[in-house]
Amino acid sequence: MRIRFLAALSLIVAVAALGIAVGDFAPSFGGNHDAAASDNSALATKLERTSLELSDLRRELRRIRDSLESKTDRIHHLSRRLHHNSRVLDRIRTAAGQHLPLTDDACSVNLALAAARGLTLPADFELHCPGPGFDWNGTSHWGITCPYHHCPEGAGAYVSISNPTYYVVAHELCHAVFGYSGSPQGERRADACAAKHGASLDSSPYN
Repeated sequence: MRIRFLAALSLIVAVAALGIAVGDFAPSFGGNHDAAASDNSALATKLERTSLELSDLRRELRRIRDSLESKTDRIHHLSRRLHHNSRVLDRIRTAAGQHLPLTDDACSVNLALAAARGLTLPADFELHCPGPGFDWNGTSHWGITCPYHHCPEGAGAYVSISNPTYYVVAHELCHAVFGYSGSPQGERRADACAAKHGASLDSSPYN
C-alpha cells in the first residue's frame, strides 16, 4: 500500500511539474508570435510607404517627360522657322544691288524687304536701327527721319527707328528718299509710299 501511495504521489508531482513547464513555455511562444506580428506590421507599413513614394516618382517622371516633349516640339518649330527665314533672307540679301548681312533681326530683315521692293536708304543718310527715334523735344517715336546736318540725335542726316516693323521702316525710308516733310500732308504721303512698297497701313497713326 505504501509503495502504491508513493507511486501515486510521484505521478502527481510529475504531472504538476509538467504543467509548470508547459505554463512557462506558453507565454514564451506567445511573446515570439507577438514580436513576429509586430515585425510584419512594420514591414507592411514600410512597403506601403515605399509604394506611395514610387507612385509619386512615376507622376513626376511623367510630368518631366511631358515637359521635355513640349520643349522639343518648340525647338523643332523654331528651327523650321529659322530655316525658312534664312532661305527668305538668302533670296533678298543682294536686292537692289546691296549686299545685306544674313541675319534675322527685325531691322535687317525689313530693310532687306524694303530694298527688294525698291526702297533703299540714300547714300548721304545714316541709319540708327534700332535707335531712340528722338524728336527735338526728346520724345521717342517709332521712327524719325532728320535730313539736316544737326539733328536731335547728333549729326545728320539719318533715319532713326525704335520700332522696326516693316511699316515703320518703309515709311521712314519714303521720307528719306522722296523728301516728304513731317507735316500731316507729308506723313500721309509717306504712308501712301510705304503702302505702294508693300507695307500694311493697319498700324499707321496717320489713318
